[in-house]
Amino acid sequence: MQSDRLRRSRQQERTTARLHGGRVQPGSGNSWARKGDVRTKLTLIENKRTDATQITLKDKDLRKIWTEAWSEGRMPLIGFEVGGRRYIVQLEDDYLEQQEERRAGAGSTSVVESG
Repeated sequence: MQSDRLRRSRQQERTTARLHGGRVQPGSGNSWARKGDVRTKLTLIENKRTDATQITLKDKDLRKIWTEAWSEGRMPLIGFEVGGRRYIVQLEDDYLEQQEERRAGAGSTSVVESG
């Protein structure tokens, strides 16, 4: 029987996959061939969760998911759940690039002349 902790972690993975339009990775990152917990077309998401009031994100974990994601041409994300709330962490450079793309897209309207 699954422990309560494992059950909640699996639920987090399923919820992340549903919200991001991805798939839960079989083995949840314990396979050498396919890393991470959730994959989308563009991202690789590593999930962390705790029932405590704080969570620790370690540099080595952040670098690990970054390396794994970029080796596949995907954007790395860390999804974590603490205090009953869900968060996503990404590299600031990736966030800024997304913002720039959104600004560029918002300004690229085409005008069609009628006449």
